[in-house]
Amino acid sequence: MKYLKTEGGYLVESESKEGTFYKVNLEITSCTCPAFKYFLHGQGACKHMSYVASKERKDLTKETKDITFVDGSEAFEFVDKYGEEKLNFLKKIGEVYEKNGKLFKM
Repeated sequence: MKYLKTEGGYLVESESKEGTFYKVNLEITSCTCPAFKYFLHGQGACKHMSYVASKERKDLTKETKDITFVDGSEAFEFVDKYGEEKLNFLKKIGEVYEKNGKLFKM
C-alpha cells in the first residue's frame, strides 16, 4: 500500500484499485473509502487508517524512544525541545498526560 503525507492528513492508495487514493485524517478519524463510509458508518478504523497509524506510530516510536522528562515538567518546555507532534503522539498512545500545563507519565 502506498501513502503520502499531505497538509490535511494522508493519501492512501487502494489495494484493489491501483491509482485510486483515499483521504485519511487520523486527527478527526476519517477516511473517504467506501468501507469506512458504508460498512463502518464512520465508526472505528478502516484498513487505510490502520495502515497509516501503524506506519506513523513506527516512525514516531523510533524518534520518541530517547525522550526523557521529569513528572511535573512544563508542557511548553517539552514542545520547545521535542515538538508538539511528539507530545501529541505520546498523549495518544497513553505514555503521558497533561494537567494544568504540566506533563506526567502514565
